[in-house]
Amino acid sequence: MKQKGARNAKRRSTRYTRNPPENIRFTLWWADDATWASSEPSADALRVKVHATAYRDYVTLSFYIDAGKSWNEQARIRGEAVSGKRRGKIFEEIQSIYDVCEPRLAETSGIRPIVEKDLVPEQDISRADAALLMSASRFLYSEIWDDLWGSLRIPPLEDTLGDSARVFANFRGLVL
Repeated sequence: MKQKGARNAKRRSTRYTRNPPENIRFTLWWADDATWASSEPSADALRVKVHATAYRDYVTLSFYIDAGKSWNEQARIRGEAVSGKRRGKIFEEIQSIYDVCEPRLAETSGIRPIVEKDLVPEQDISRADAALLMSASRFLYSEIWDDLWGSLRIPPLEDTLGDSARVFANFRGLVL
């Protein structure tokens, strides 16, 4: 009787093996003129870090645009001159966000600082500032990513996946 139980336990333990995720990471350099076949990226090229992980039943693809890093140069910070149209536009939109948000944070010396208020960025600002934030948001969270996707010549995810799969989440973000 003990042998039969041991045999069943062994069968159960090997039936559902755990597959560790497989990872690959690489960097793309995205030039303004979208030439991908260059042996050395141009000064205007944006660094795009790509992390792909395959799990047993799904895949994750993560793209990170690092606008501050140029090829073979030190990272750039806010207020420094930048090269390239895309990088310039990214820094311009980030600066517009700072221009609206920094004074609001500096004004909060009262009992209830702004960080304790509801998480609504357009709260207590003018219509012009709200429009500026909306424009920056649209560019940084949508337009730049759509431009990258188009430059890679990848069709929209819905067309690529068809009926065989679905997109669980499509997060787009910006690290300031």
